[in-house]
Amino acid sequence: MQHADWVLIILIVLLFYWIVSNIRKARLGKPLYVRRIPGIDAIDDAIGRATEMGRPAFYTIGEAGVQAMELYASLGILSYVADRTARMGVRLITTTDRAETYPMIEETIREAYRSAERLDEFRDEDVRFLSRDHTVYAMLTAAMIEDEDAASAFFLGLFWFTSLLMTEPGARRGVIQIAGDTGPSQIPFFIASCDYVIIGEELFAASAYVSGDPTIKGSLVAQDRLKSLLLAIALVGVVLLTLNAVLTLTAGVSIVEGNPFLELFMRYR
Repeated sequence: MQHADWVLIILIVLLFYWIVSNIRKARLGKPLYVRRIPGIDAIDDAIGRATEMGRPAFYTIGEAGVQAMELYASLGILSYVADRTARMGVRLITTTDRAETYPMIEETIREAYRSAERLDEFRDEDVRFLSRDHTVYAMLTAAMIEDEDAASAFFLGLFWFTSLLMTEPGARRGVIQIAGDTGPSQIPFFIASCDYVIIGEELFAASAYVSGDPTIKGSLVAQDRLKSLLLAIALVGVVLLTLNAVLTLTAGVSIVEGNPFLELFMRYR
């Protein structure tokens, strides 16, 4: 493992500065630009449809355990969804495949109902532990969407090979479905069967987007800035190295030698 040199130190210090400064701005109430995520923008529409139709909304975190980051990102979104369903009088049904995540989900929803001053409408039986078996869990989830006649369904968390088993029945019934996963393997199935898909790290950004927490939002903005900086450096480096290759082949001239930026880029490419 290489030790951090001055370039990495500069990037770490820059990231730390951006995080602290953006958190401070967020706490002072200054607006911070956070990229729009269509899947999150559609949450209110999906809940609104359930309200109009008088039918429940469905939410599952997939198969994320307590050690999975996807669980905590999904709980942040679940809190937002539960708050909206509580305020709009929509029944929210939530499922999990792990006993250890059950109390976390239940407490998240309970707190959302409490903050909406609708705690008396919270129903313990609507938070359900189904099965630890992947296939059984997926089939019970799909059956529940059909049996409860859900108007909207949210699949946000960590999913495996059974994702299509969960989403296909809702797609056939015209249920508004919003899905999200950090892994690439299930994204094609979600795209084929859901109305909106939150792809990859957008799941973590979505949690920050809906939470309104200044610490989370400030960190997200800082990370986006650092990614933009690294992307810009990479693009400039690629262009210059391409130019260097052309000049080397045609004129026998290299612009890399003696150029500290290109030498640095060649080192970290």
